[in-house]
Formats: sequence, C-alpha cells, structure tokens
Amino acid sequence: MPTNRQIGFLRAAACAGLLIVASCVADRQDAADTAVTIKLGNAGVEPLRCQLIFGHWVERGLGEIAPGASIRLELMRAKQDGGLYVMRYDGERKMMVENVICGRLENWRESLGQVDLTELRRRPAAEADASCAAPAGPGRVACRLARASE
Repeated sequence: MPTNRQIGFLRAAACAGLLIVASCVADRQDAADTAVTIKLGNAGVEPLRCQLIFGHWVERGLGEIAPGASIRLELMRAKQDGGLYVMRYDGERKMMVENVICGRLENWRESLGQVDLTELRRRPAAEADASCAAPAGPGRVACRLARASE
C-alpha cells in the first residue's frame, strides 16, 4: 500500500505531465491565426544591421540592409490575443516576437532603433510596410510602421 507521501508525489507527477502535454498542444499554430508579411526597408543612406528579437533573449539576425533595399519578414498573428510569432524550426513551439531592431554597422548597440509592432498586434493585417533610417549625424536609428493593410 503506497504512503500518503508517495500518493502525493504521484499526483504531482501526473499533474506536471498533463501540464506539459497541454502546453505542447497549446503552442502549435492555431488554424485561425493569420499570416502577416512585413516589408522592412532601409530609407536612409547608410547600411543597417537588423535583428528579430523573440522573448527570453533569443534573436535571429536579419542581416545587413543596404540603403534603398528591403527584406521580408513572414510572421503569424494569433487570433486570440494578437501576439506575433513564427513557428520554431521543428514546428512544435511558437517563438513569440518581442521586437524588430535595427542599428548602424558601426556603434550598433548605441544606435539601435525599433519598429513599433503595436498596430499589428491590435488589428489583423496581411501586409505591412516598415522602414528604418540612420540620422545624418549621431543618434539612434528611427523606425516606423508606415502601412498595414488586410
């Protein structure tokens, strides 16, 4: 006959197992979520280095963007809360997007600017245009979300 302590341990282990299974199922892409494409352009006269920042200090380099050039970011928007994400390489977890940042090639950290993604989180959009540009003198890169459409 198991002791009360052993029964308590087994209950806790069973609950933990259920929570893990539930979290894995909840992390998969929901069919009601929608795709969002952001065209991120360099509107300035010098190259920029940009990164996609996920929660928990995970980042993905987006490379260097030459003046006048742009890149495309393919994201998903959760219908339930508007959260932006990409699926992890194995398709098992949502990688929640915290920010898109760009800075100069020189003094990158001191010149960082960020794209305000609030509009895309608030309302559905299939496409958005964003741009960043370094100022003529010292200072931070300025970024803006110019257009979002369904």
